[in-house]
Amino acid sequence: MSQLIPSDYDSFLECIQQLHSFCDASALKSWLLETALPKLVPSDWLSYNEVDLLNPANTVAILKPDSNQFFQQLFPRFREVAHQHPLITRQLESPNFPVHKISDFLRQEDYHRLELYQDVYRHMGVEYQIAATIKLEPDRITAFALSRRRNDFTERDRTILEMLRPHLVIAFNHLALAGECQNLRESAALTLKE
Repeated sequence: MSQLIPSDYDSFLECIQQLHSFCDASALKSWLLETALPKLVPSDWLSYNEVDLLNPANTVAILKPDSNQFFQQLFPRFREVAHQHPLITRQLESPNFPVHKISDFLRQEDYHRLELYQDVYRHMGVEYQIAATIKLEPDRITAFALSRRRNDFTERDRTILEMLRPHLVIAFNHLALAGECQNLRESAALTLKE
């Protein structure tokens, strides 16, 4: 783990305090992509991704800033070639929820040979990427990805995301459980009315 400076810890603790205050997953995702993650790890783009490897058409991605003009045009192709993504394939091989960079597995020239790069990331300018997985199922990966045009992510960036990742897992699990409880309450209320 990389050594962090006091301001890194201050930003991290501020993020953790707010992270567990959300009652809605959509609001939490927006806050993470628009406020928290950009403050913790500067990036050109941030995305929340649910990659469905069996049914690529079900893959979901939320990109910030969403003004990237190519994203909507390129997203169908991203769905088709997401299985080439080195962070996705490595995550499936080693399901221990680590934080990895593309450069951990591929040299830049090898990354540039992928259809994923040629057909999607090259057009967006994504030269470097780091991802933190928050949920892994046999054929589905949910993760936050941070991307840059220049300068690879540092060990400091990885450390911040490694510290944050367990808190993200807990926050999203709590929201999922709260949603299930709400559904059960509503179902029980309907049953009692009948």
